[in-house]
Amino acid sequence: MCTSAFGGSELKLLTTSDFNYYYTNSTESYIKSIDTIITERLGYLQKRLNYHTSRPIDVFIEDSPPVTRILSLKSEERVKQGEIRLARNRVIININQSKQEIAEAFSMVTAEILVDEMMYGGTLQDKIKSTNLINLPVWVLPGLSLYLTYGWSPELDNSLRVIHDEFGLQDFNAIPQRYDAIKGAAFWKFMESKYGESAIPTVLYMARLTRKFNASVYYSFQTSVHDIYLDWKDFYNRAYQLDQSKPNPIHGIDMDIESIVDYLVINENEYYTLEHSFIGISLFKNAINPSSREKVLNFSHGDIPLQQFSGAISKIGNHISVVCNSKKGLVIYTSLEDGVSKEIVNLYNVSKVKYHEGSYYILQSKLNQSIFWKLKNDSPVKIVTSSRYINSFDIRSGNLGWIEEGYSGDYIKLYALSDHTVTFNLLLSSKSRQFIFADDSILLYNSSQNGIWNGKILSLSSKTHNNVTNYRSNIVSHQYTKDVFVEYLDRGEFSSLFITDHIQAKDFYIYDTILGTYFNDVTAISQKSALVDLQINTDSLENYTFQSPTHPAMDFTVSNYDSLREANQLSSSYRIMGEAPEYFSASTALAELTNVAEKGEVTAFDGVYTSLLPTYLNIRIGGSFENQYQNKSIGMTYTGILQPGARDIAAFYRFERANDNQIDFLHRKRLLFSDDKRDKYRSTILSYTHKTPLTSYITIVNMVQGRNESVIPLLLSVETEEEQARSKWLVSLGSTASFIRKFKKNKFRASIQISPMMNLDNQHWNISASVKFNYQHRINRYINVTQNLYAATSQGPNPVYYMMGGLSNDLLSPVYNREFSSYKSNLIYRNVYGVRGFAANYRNGNTLVTNSIELSINAIEYIFNRPIASEFFSNMSFISFVDMGTAFYGSGIYNEANTLNRRQVVSSTGAIVVNINEVKNPFIMSFGQGLSTKVYGYSIRLDYAIGLEDQKLREPQLHLGLGYRL
Repeated sequence: MCTSAFGGSELKLLTTSDFNYYYTNSTESYIKSIDTIITERLGYLQKRLNYHTSRPIDVFIEDSPPVTRILSLKSEERVKQGEIRLARNRVIININQSKQEIAEAFSMVTAEILVDEMMYGGTLQDKIKSTNLINLPVWVLPGLSLYLTYGWSPELDNSLRVIHDEFGLQDFNAIPQRYDAIKGAAFWKFMESKYGESAIPTVLYMARLTRKFNASVYYSFQTSVHDIYLDWKDFYNRAYQLDQSKPNPIHGIDMDIESIVDYLVINENEYYTLEHSFIGISLFKNAINPSSREKVLNFSHGDIPLQQFSGAISKIGNHISVVCNSKKGLVIYTSLEDGVSKEIVNLYNVSKVKYHEGSYYILQSKLNQSIFWKLKNDSPVKIVTSSRYINSFDIRSGNLGWIEEGYSGDYIKLYALSDHTVTFNLLLSSKSRQFIFADDSILLYNSSQNGIWNGKILSLSSKTHNNVTNYRSNIVSHQYTKDVFVEYLDRGEFSSLFITDHIQAKDFYIYDTILGTYFNDVTAISQKSALVDLQINTDSLENYTFQSPTHPAMDFTVSNYDSLREANQLSSSYRIMGEAPEYFSASTALAELTNVAEKGEVTAFDGVYTSLLPTYLNIRIGGSFENQYQNKSIGMTYTGILQPGARDIAAFYRFERANDNQIDFLHRKRLLFSDDKRDKYRSTILSYTHKTPLTSYITIVNMVQGRNESVIPLLLSVETEEEQARSKWLVSLGSTASFIRKFKKNKFRASIQISPMMNLDNQHWNISASVKFNYQHRINRYINVTQNLYAATSQGPNPVYYMMGGLSNDLLSPVYNREFSSYKSNLIYRNVYGVRGFAANYRNGNTLVTNSIELSINAIEYIFNRPIASEFFSNMSFISFVDMGTAFYGSGIYNEANTLNRRQVVSSTGAIVVNINEVKNPFIMSFGQGLSTKVYGYSIRLDYAIGLEDQKLREPQLHLGLGYRL
């Protein structure tokens, strides 16, 4: 057996015709139920795509705390420079989820797997041919996965309605990048509505054939992407204009739904929020009038918040408590006058919590079982169990009420705690959640019956339902107490909390009827507008061979798929059980043209850095292998071929043991050419890195590295026989604290590093410290501002010498032969680049500061308001930039160690040499314009920079950057 990443449990393996199930003893009983759910979803996805995968899908079944699954909005680029992804994504099923959540989690990953194989093939040869050649807009495939997973759900409909209301649909490119996947899902929804169910596989197969998105749409439907967009815009404008009659409340408290975890409203002026803060999960106390905000407590490392809006915050007398999961059990924080107390309860993977009359009522909700506990004298006592998943509950007057997921729909149940019996059981007509007792005879909950999650009440006496809200946006949470009635509406980044005075249940305004949304009452096929009947000549495709042909041998549109599946399941090989052996399979392949050497910024000898400048092009090839648990991987790359005498061999081994660990090896060879000699440069580096996440934003990285650097003269003449080989054995330690945080329009990265280093030959040493800062601000969809700051200093008897000037991936990078100071014997040289308009090594020193500010404008998307399918034009940006920096030796720029301030004047006969000490400004800066785009996954950048030194403008310099580095 093999130890898994899931808590160290030993995994077993169950193999079926479609899936490889990895499970433990504690999750084995859930396999049958999970298999029923995901087998049905796999069949649905394969029918929709008209594609059948030939390999079983790995499914890992885990028992872990339930977490909130926010609707995935952000799209990510699939193709990275030169990298070809070979490994499939894993499907991870958590038994602490509902059937619907399990189906959605499975569908999201499986849709990506199926679409990836359709588009790029399932073999290495197919992927190499297709990955970097098929060009699709960034929103196409993420949007398809989203649509196949959720259909046109109330959540997707709500998200596009927010886009329509806040940004409009007139300019496709003006919609923020955050909503790219929503745009993509809306595109596929429209395509099915207009062209029928076969629209998705038809466009995908044509994209595989033509390799261009515009061409795939044209050959599929004889129309252009621009005309599709015009119809798309009219389609959704008409739909949401019809929904305009549904109002939303106004003057709410803005809370981005991706940041908020839970809330508790005390009264109309005071409320508490549990949020993702700067350093992790924090509880805040908020006041409205006068406006104030105070942090109450922070979660500890390892604490896992409950699912969103699960009752985590409670008011207990004059104190506030917060509940969360952890590996040690259920954690209860209580804010007291003299600090914060912490209690751990022996309950795990808790779903919901309710504090009532001096006791906590706790719900553990799993796929096949839900258990209610009452925390009594700090010990949990079991109250009642159910064989179904429960999504919400409340307690009042000795009655426990909940909404549970049944086979035919959702049920409301009431349970009398006194006589331990179910007193009420009612099947609901639609999906429901957020159960609350309004009073002893009226229940309040949210329902998606009309296509939007709106409030309903249920009379226990008459068993009648009534609508109490008719909002335009989804209610994702509400709170009802004797003081307030609260509703939280999901409007993406514009989500808001609305607080009103308490309303008695009998005084709720009741809607006789509420109209459904435009998309609610009809299916995707029946609502299509003017379905176009096109005759496509499929014979022209027969000569092209796909990994799976254009017309697969198993065409689900003409064959009885269900009978084929049933026969497959009854075969003798359907189930094979046993231990789960660990195996490694190909994960990535790499084939790229590069001009940036691996770990090429550091050298140990003067002049060697010139052989590692980005002026040399090389080919980098390699690959990696990964085990099925994705907690171990090994890889190797080779760089060279094009640069004479150049060779880099790099390898790594990564493994997870408590935290992320990695061992790296690099062997480098270069030939150094000069007018009178040739030298061979060799470098061997071995390093071990240990990465520990402190919070979701802060990570500590510790590294130990040993390196051997040598320069060996090549015997080309009598003079070179006298030269001796030079060698250094160096060892260094490094500790780095890095921080990354993303906001609505901003992205912030920072890191601080301290690194001591020693030469083992002579015990020379230094201590270096550096700070990196990166800030990105998106003014709108088209305009971005980026700032990069780097500062470093090295102290000690043998410091690091930093070099500054140029661009780190500039193919045209010139070299300036700036001499280094001899005031100390340095251990290594580090090339930082950082200031365009100057050559590499234009300034050097043991202390350095660089700063760069850029303004980037995507003018093409701004000019054209339709989808841009071309990779070249959709990524084209016009850039204005300002770079600045300085480097110096010693304690400051006027220190006598600075060679920049010394100049020699020699007489014509050479008899007289005069040393002149002058004050020269070491600060340099540049400004200019640039143009960047992308071709086959490669970032290409052209910068025209004018340097400024000593208040004088320099000759302009052109920089041609290749790759992602800035």
